[in-house]
Amino acid sequence: MLTLIESEWLAQNIFLFGHEYLEYSFEHNGEVEMKIVMNSPDNLMRSECDNSYKYMMITNENLDFIYFKNQNNLYHLFCGTPDFVLNCINCINCSLNMARKIFFSYGVNDYIEGTDEFHYLRNIWFTYQGE
Repeated sequence: MLTLIESEWLAQNIFLFGHEYLEYSFEHNGEVEMKIVMNSPDNLMRSECDNSYKYMMITNENLDFIYFKNQNNLYHLFCGTPDFVLNCINCINCSLNMARKIFFSYGVNDYIEGTDEFHYLRNIWFTYQGE
């Protein structure tokens, strides 16, 4: 989960695009819940805590950025404009190789090979890696 410092940095990056964010939370094959939330470090922490047992995405209406955390709170991903990603990387530094290990260790490999969840998460990684 985000630390207090990370939530402050993420909030600063979100302010590049506006004063609110869209919070989507869901479970595999479950209903998607959406909220419009005023951007602040405290609200980002609240979003994390309120959805600690769910997948969660935070973005804006234009999809300028995406923050994603898995349902087990074991990793989070940042996508967006170069400025957004570089600012997030500077506060949460990790190599692509380590990101892959984390994503597969705490996501894909948590599911039995061949299940819908396994293929769904595996395809997310390969889609964004161009493989």
